[in-house]
Amino acid sequence: MRAGKPFFIFCLVTGLVTSCAPRQTPAGQEPVFPANRLADAGSRYLRQYAHSPVDWYPWGEEASSRARAENKLMIISIGYAACHWCHVMGRETFSDTAVARLMNERFVSVKVDREARPDLDQFFMQAALMTTGEAGWPLNIIALPSGEPVYGGTYLPKDKWTALLSRMDQLYREHPADMQQLAQDISQGIRRTDAAGSGSPVVKPGAAAAHSMATGILALTDTVYGGLRGTQKFPMPGVWEFMLEYETLTGDPQVRQSLLLTLDQMLAGGIYDHVGGGFMRYTTDPAWRVPHFEKMLADNAQLASLYARAWQRTREPRYRDAALEILSFVRRELADAGHGYYTSLDAESDETEGGYYLWTEKEIVKATGNENTVFKDLYEITPFGNWSGEKGKNLLYRSEPPEVVAGRYDWAPDKFQAMTAFYRDKLRQTREKDRTPPAADDKVVTAWQALMVSAWTDAYRAIGTDSLRVAALDAAGYLRRYLQQPDGGLFRMRGQGMASGQGFADDYAYTIQAWIGLYQITFEEAWLYRADSLMQYTIAHFSDPETGGFYYTGDQQAAAAPVRLRETADHVLPGASAVLARNLLDLGTLLYRPAYVTQAHQMLRQVHAEMVAEPVYYHAWGRLALRTEWPLYEVAVVGPASHTLARELDQTLRPGLYLLGGNTPGRLPLLADKLQPGTTWIYVCRDHTCQRPVRTVAEAWTQLQSGK
Repeated sequence: MRAGKPFFIFCLVTGLVTSCAPRQTPAGQEPVFPANRLADAGSRYLRQYAHSPVDWYPWGEEASSRARAENKLMIISIGYAACHWCHVMGRETFSDTAVARLMNERFVSVKVDREARPDLDQFFMQAALMTTGEAGWPLNIIALPSGEPVYGGTYLPKDKWTALLSRMDQLYREHPADMQQLAQDISQGIRRTDAAGSGSPVVKPGAAAAHSMATGILALTDTVYGGLRGTQKFPMPGVWEFMLEYETLTGDPQVRQSLLLTLDQMLAGGIYDHVGGGFMRYTTDPAWRVPHFEKMLADNAQLASLYARAWQRTREPRYRDAALEILSFVRRELADAGHGYYTSLDAESDETEGGYYLWTEKEIVKATGNENTVFKDLYEITPFGNWSGEKGKNLLYRSEPPEVVAGRYDWAPDKFQAMTAFYRDKLRQTREKDRTPPAADDKVVTAWQALMVSAWTDAYRAIGTDSLRVAALDAAGYLRRYLQQPDGGLFRMRGQGMASGQGFADDYAYTIQAWIGLYQITFEEAWLYRADSLMQYTIAHFSDPETGGFYYTGDQQAAAAPVRLRETADHVLPGASAVLARNLLDLGTLLYRPAYVTQAHQMLRQVHAEMVAEPVYYHAWGRLALRTEWPLYEVAVVGPASHTLARELDQTLRPGLYLLGGNTPGRLPLLADKLQPGTTWIYVCRDHTCQRPVRTVAEAWTQLQSGK
């Protein structure tokens, strides 16, 4: 779409000809506007708008100062690089010069990357829910010059967007006092919502609370396709981590059935990339077959951990294979040369959503070099296509287990598995060679990098391949090298070769969690003391004296945020508060810090009512409750064979079991006087009181199972 004459006149009148005028372009092509304030942003999402006709600002004082000086409402548009509907609105609406003229004349427009500024996203998302009941991205906010929101919504087509802007501008000019009152009411409502779960810590969530949570989740579970019931399906790995740990501790057969159904159905569906590995973000159908095609690092990191730990619990090879395939995808498509991990892959390729993942039957036959009826039957490939969005196109998914299809064609299971793996790899090679891959958002977010450290660590503990341990240490090295500040704090992200932004509570929570996990696979105590140092930093800068918990934003960021919120609830990602509480319990146990343990219990008590009422949104708190109500064990393995025996202990999943030890004297109180040269002993301890040492893992498990 060409820039219209009125837009050029607006630029001329305002003296912005240099910055507003599009460069001359050949007929039929889109105009290219000169680079704006977003051109050097570390976020790829912001850089996508660097040549927009809209006069975009990044979030900051420059934008708000102009809004106040000119008494204009602000447009705050929030999204992320892999967001399909963000791209659609960007092309249809924000690239239209008539729309841009309206936005530039009457508003000050701000672009925000939700992954770089999750605090703003959290605040404005609550505003959207209060004003329109809509949540999602792109998140479009209309705010006063002060930044206080008066409206929030998601995607709007161009005509509705311009009508909304005209109406809001009119209301502000004709009824400014009413708009001020509305903004005040919304901000106060957000503060009241944020106060939930911060009451007096008088109720201790006992085992009954965990049972209630499991029962509540079961009541919400789809008994046919697994997962949580609904027309849209998100994997919600944290929910199933809670159910996995609950089932491990209780042996509940209903929970086990629901858990395994969910794991199997997700793995069979179109939400899983059967060609290249890794999960899409969510599906728009209950059977997991119709995904939105963006792939998020944080989702896949959590799912790799979940499937690895499911293998640890069940010894079902398909779960081990899934974990390894997810990690292989992440390493191949989301890693840079220095072991940093990018946040996402776009849903689109060549402006077509999902095109990278869809196949005609002829393309599959050509790529594999074989008509292979069995393979096509397994993945429901037909000449007419199984993809509703485009005739003749197929997305690989399964309705039947592989062993059923193999039996129908009289294939031996091992040969069938080898055949399908061979052809899937052929398709992957063809896809990489002949198609334009979805673009990666090349920023590295500290919290998500830490989740990848934990994913590699969990996979190593479950599967035991040494390369997984090396990958965990490599990812941790990147985080320490590029994302840690000289004063010991953390940056939020790294992009364009530079670290930027103060870390938020989830950056600290997930990194502390990762360091605790690394200690348990290395027995290098430095990781525990690094975790403790970060915890001390978090306490110093994020503590909320009113509740005894933590704010989501640190004191260094408080002035730049509309409201200093907490993050009590869990969503697709575990909330920072719940993870920090569990970190306090873990560090308090391993380092013998009683004050940490007390604080963890205090934080847990404050969310008792919410855990029982909304278990899906308090799943990480549920995992903490399991650790406070079932026995915690510290298992010290000391001596020359410590790593070998620790690996053997990890063949069985046991939530609430801490591994510590090594073959050198350490500083940890629990290891004092336990190392005996030339001999390896296992000490099973509880509350820092140890049973008699034993020499074998079998003897240690006997002591663990005795519950003493």
